[in-house]
Amino acid sequence: MEDHCVGLVAMSIVSIITFFIGLVVNCSRIAVQFSAVELIPQLFEETEANATTNYKLPVTTELWTEAMWIVVYICQIFWLVYALTAICRQTPSGPVYNHPKLLPVTVHIFFVIAVIQQTAWLILYHRNFLALSLLVIVLSAACSLISLSEALRQFDIKLSGLVQEFRNFDIWAVRIFAHNALALLTVWLTLNATLNLVLALVYYMDSKTSGNALAVTQLSILAFVIVTYTAFDIFALDRWTRYVLTPYLAIIIFLAGLLHKDWPSLYDPIFLFLAVLQSLSFLFILVKVVVMSFRHTFMFHAGDSGNLRPLLLPEERKYAYP
Repeated sequence: MEDHCVGLVAMSIVSIITFFIGLVVNCSRIAVQFSAVELIPQLFEETEANATTNYKLPVTTELWTEAMWIVVYICQIFWLVYALTAICRQTPSGPVYNHPKLLPVTVHIFFVIAVIQQTAWLILYHRNFLALSLLVIVLSAACSLISLSEALRQFDIKLSGLVQEFRNFDIWAVRIFAHNALALLTVWLTLNATLNLVLALVYYMDSKTSGNALAVTQLSILAFVIVTYTAFDIFALDRWTRYVLTPYLAIIIFLAGLLHKDWPSLYDPIFLFLAVLQSLSFLFILVKVVVMSFRHTFMFHAGDSGNLRPLLLPEERKYAYP
C-alpha cells in the first residue's frame, strides 16, 4: 500500500485552518454591515455600503448580494471536508487522497494564498486603500484560478484510472464539490474586482470622468469577462470544465444585484446595458446546460486527428456517468 504523503496532509490541514480564519473575518464584516455587531472589534470601522456611496459609484450592487459570500464559503467547506475525509479513507492501493492525487499540494498552496489575499482585501477595501486592495483582489483571483486549473488538470490526467477502479463517488465528489467551489470563488473574486476597479478610478480621478463613462467602462469589462469565459468554457475547455456550473450562477446573482440597485432608472442606457447582460447570462447558462447534457449523454471529444471519438469505452460509461 502507498505510504501517506505528509506534505499533502499538512497542506490539507493548513487549508482548513486558513479558510476558517478567513471565514471568521468575513463573518465579522457581514455582521457589521447587517446588524452593526462587531465580532472582531475595530477590524471593520465602516460598512461597505458607506465606503462605496462616499465615492458615488455609477454602478454598484445592492447590499443583499453580500450574502453570496456565505454561499461561496459554504461551497469551500464542502470540498475541504471531502479532502479531509479522503485522508481517512482507503483504496486497495492506498489512501484515497494519495491514490491518485486529485487535489495535489499545489491546489492547496494556491488556495491558501488566495484566501489570505482575499481576507487582506476585505480589510484594505474597507479602510479605503483602494489601489492596493485592487491589486490584492486581482492576485487573489489569479491564485484561485491557478488552484482551479491544477485541480482540473490533475483530474483529467487521473480520470481513466478512477474509472478502471470504479471510483464513481470520488469522480463526482471532486467534480461537484472541488471544481465548482474553486470556480465559484474565482469568478466571485473577479466580479468584485470590477467594482474595486471602478471605485479606484472614481477616487483617484477625483470625479474628472463622468459617471456614465465609468459605468460603461465597468459594464464593458463585465461583458468581456462574461462572453470570453462562456466562449472558452463551452468551445475550448469543455474537456476540463464540462460540469462546472457555479460561475454562471454567480454572474446572474451579481448582475441581479446591479439591476436591483439601478431599478428606478428603467429607461436609463446603463440599466438597459445591464438588462442585456443579464439576458445574455441567462442565455449562456441555458446553452451551457444543454451542451453539458448533450455531451454527457454522448461523451465525445476531439481526438488527435480532430475527429470526434468516445471519451470513455462503452463498458466504462456506466461507472463514471451513472
